[in-house]
Amino acid sequence: MKKKMTLDYDVEADVLYVSFDKPRPSVADESGNVAVHRDRETNEVVGITVVNFVHDIKRKHKPINISIK
Repeated sequence: MKKKMTLDYDVEADVLYVSFDKPRPSVADESGNVAVHRDRETNEVVGITVVNFVHDIKRKHKPINISIK
């Protein structure tokens, strides 16, 4: 079965939401302005949230690196 990735950007809040497949209960590991959401039972990454997405890209002029273990 193919999984679907969804990107959603909230312009007013400057937040990027990345979801993998359908939404499900998760826990988040946060580091700075990035939160990695994992399925509570399987520990599979189900989404990523990036706060101040455009602001940080414009200010730093470099990519945002996200490590998923």
